[in-house]
Amino acid sequence: MKMRTLGKQGLEVSAIGLGCMGMSDFYGASDDAVNIQVLAGALERGVTLWDTADMYGPFTNESLLGRFFKENPGSRERVKLATKFGNRRNDKGDFLGVCGTPEYVKSACDASLQRLGVECIDLYYQHRVDPQVPIEETVGAMAELVTAGKVRYLGLSEASARTLRRAHAVHPISALQSEYSLWSREVEAEVLPTCWELGIGFVAYSPLGRGFLTGAIRQRSDLDQSDWRLANPRFSEENFKTVGFDIDEEKVQKLNNGESYLRHIPSSAITNAASNGFTATSDWTRISDCDAILICVPTPLGSNKEPDLQYIRGTLDSIKPHLRADQLLILESTTYPGTTEEELVPVAEERGFTVGKDFFVGFSPEREDPGNTTFTIKNIPKVVSGITENCLGVTEALYSSIVKRTVPVSSTRVAEMTKLLENIHRAVNIGLVNELKMVADKMDIDIFEVIDAAATKPFGFTPYYPGPGLGGHCIPIDPFYLTWKARKYGIHTRFIELAGEINASMPEWVVGKASEALAKKGMDLPGAKVLILGVAYKKNIDDIRETPAFRIIKLLQEKKAKVDYHDPYVQNLHQTREYDFQMSSVDLSAKKLMEYDLVVLVTDHDTFDYDLIHKSAKCIVDTRGRYRHNKTVVKA
Repeated sequence: MKMRTLGKQGLEVSAIGLGCMGMSDFYGASDDAVNIQVLAGALERGVTLWDTADMYGPFTNESLLGRFFKENPGSRERVKLATKFGNRRNDKGDFLGVCGTPEYVKSACDASLQRLGVECIDLYYQHRVDPQVPIEETVGAMAELVTAGKVRYLGLSEASARTLRRAHAVHPISALQSEYSLWSREVEAEVLPTCWELGIGFVAYSPLGRGFLTGAIRQRSDLDQSDWRLANPRFSEENFKTVGFDIDEEKVQKLNNGESYLRHIPSSAITNAASNGFTATSDWTRISDCDAILICVPTPLGSNKEPDLQYIRGTLDSIKPHLRADQLLILESTTYPGTTEEELVPVAEERGFTVGKDFFVGFSPEREDPGNTTFTIKNIPKVVSGITENCLGVTEALYSSIVKRTVPVSSTRVAEMTKLLENIHRAVNIGLVNELKMVADKMDIDIFEVIDAAATKPFGFTPYYPGPGLGGHCIPIDPFYLTWKARKYGIHTRFIELAGEINASMPEWVVGKASEALAKKGMDLPGAKVLILGVAYKKNIDDIRETPAFRIIKLLQEKKAKVDYHDPYVQNLHQTREYDFQMSSVDLSAKKLMEYDLVVLVTDHDTFDYDLIHKSAKCIVDTRGRYRHNKTVVKA
C-alpha cells in the first residue's frame, strides 16, 4: 500500500483509508463478526488509516474498534486511528445538534479514548463546525488535547475555506475531511486551493458517491429500510435542482459553504443538498431560472395584533421584475383567507400574465413539527390549492412528486382557512386546559392526572396538556389573522380571543406559583436565586420565537429575583424585538443546582437528567408535568 503524508506535521497514512461508519450505523443491518474480519483484512492489505466517530452507532463503532485492538495485540501500533466529535446524539440515536464548546471537546475526547481503549488518538477531527462557537475556541481546546498527549494531530470535517484558515492560525490542521466525488465537487472552488496553500492534507470521503457508482445500488429498493441513503436526495426519485433565496448574506454564504446555521439541521444535510444542485443566493435575477417559486417568509403580527404582510409584499416586489411566463408561484406562509388572491395575483397580472393560462398561482400551507422525527415533509399530507383549476393541477403536480399524499381543496381561501383552523384548534384547546389547570389547582386536583385518565377514552377525546404559555411562530400568532379578518365581516371571534388571553397570562401564573413555592419555605422572590430550565418554546429544539420563557424571566427580574437559565440547545440569549437579556446558559450539575433557591422547569427537554434535578434542587416548579406523579414538586 502506498503512503501519503497529511499536513506538514508528519502524519503518514495509507493512501486508502477505511471508513468504519457503515459497520455500525446508517447503511442498514451489520454483523460484528463480519466487521471484525473486514478490519483484519484491511490491516493485512496495508489499509492502516481507520476512520470512526463517536456518533456512529451511536458510540458502538468506537467500541467495535476498541474490541478489535484488544483481541489483536500489536494491531493498534500499525493503525493510524482517526475519530471525530461534534455531532451530538443520545443513547437512542436522536440527534441533539452540533457542539463545539471547549468543555464538550474535552469530555468527548475522554469518552472516545475510553471506548477505543487507547491512550492517544492519532487524528482528532471536529465532525461538523458549530456555528454558535467561534472556531478559535474549539481548536484551542483541541490543541490542549495535543499538549496533554491525548491527541497527536488535528483535523476538521466539512469546514469552509474561511473557517479552515481561522482554525489553522490557532493550531496546525493536518487534515480536512469532506465529501469529494462526481456527485460533490464543491471543494474544488475554494477548499482544495486553501488546503494546498496551507499545506493541509485533504481526506475525501465517499469517493464512490456513497456506493452509487459501484453499480451495487441501481434503485431505491436495493437499500435496506434502515439505510440512511433512503433519506438522501441523491437517491430520491425527485432530485429537483433548487435555489434558495435570502437577503441575509451571512446565511447565504454559510449554506454555499456547506454549513448549517440551525442546530437541528446538520451541515451534512446542506452538503447533500448541494451535491444535488442546491445553491443559495441573494441575487433576485435568478428568479427567472426557476420553474416554481415558493414563498416561505414570516407573517408576524403588528403592535395591535393586526396582520403584518411586509415580508410577503417585500418578496413580491423583489421577484416581480424577474417573473416570466409558465412559472408557478406558491405562497406557503400562514395568512388570512384572501391573501393569495389579493397579493400574488395582482403581481402576475401587472407583469402581463393571465393566471391559469401562462402563469400559475397557488397556496399550500407549511406543515411541520420541529423536533418530531416521525413526521417529516415526506409523510405529512400536503394541502394544495390554486387560483384556477389549471393552477391547482400544476401545484398538485409539484407537491405530489415530493410528498406521499396531497390534499387538494377547491380554492386558495379554503387552504388558507385550513391552516388557520389547524392552529386555532390547538390554541383554543390549550387555552381550555390552561384554564382548567388553574381551577383544578384551587381544588387541589392534579390536572395532569385528570387529562391522562380522560385520554383513556377511545373515542371523542384528544388530550391537550397545559404549559407556561404558547411559543413558536404559529399557534400564538396565526389565530389572530382570522380574528382580524373576521372583524371585516362584523364578527367577533370570542373563543379565539379568550384562548389568547388565557394562554398569554400563563407566565404570570407560573411566577405566582413560584412565589407561593418560596413562601412555603419562608422566602420571598426578591433576592431569591432562580434557575430556569429550558428557554426554547418546545422541547428538543433551539427555536426561541415567542417563547413564554422570556416573559417568565422578565417577570422574575422585575420582582428582583436573580435569574439564570440552562438550555442545552440555546447557549446564549441576545436582543430580540421585546427583550434584551444578554445571558448565557449555565452548566447543569448537582453542585450548581444546589446553589438555587428555586428551579422552574419551563421547557422539558429529553436531555435533562430529571433524577439529578429532583435530587439536587431545593424547590422545583414544574410547568410541563414531568414530575406529575411526584408530590414534592410544585405543579404550575
